[in-house]
Amino acid sequence: MPRPTVWPVPNKRPFAIDVGAGSTQVVADTPARLTLSGVNIGTEVCYISEGVDAVIGEGDAVYPLGSFHMDELNLFTGVINAICATGAAVLSCTEGTG
Repeated sequence: MPRPTVWPVPNKRPFAIDVGAGSTQVVADTPARLTLSGVNIGTEVCYISEGVDAVIGEGDAVYPLGSFHMDELNLFTGVINAICATGAAVLSCTEGTG
């Protein structure tokens, strides 16, 4: 069940993660998560998965300079993983918790 909107989000943590050719954890299981957004600042497409290992060609594709956003409408608070073909993807993210 989504939580009611909390605004402004009390805690924001910016970070960047190099996405590998194997499933790479982007964020850990975070029950207090309110938002998560990211931009692929790398040079190849990466695939995002929720709660399971990431697999090439499955899940949400984030193309170079593409982005994703999770909030109260589509929020997943479990572990989020990503993968890319050669390790040339970098996700620049911000996670908001409350």
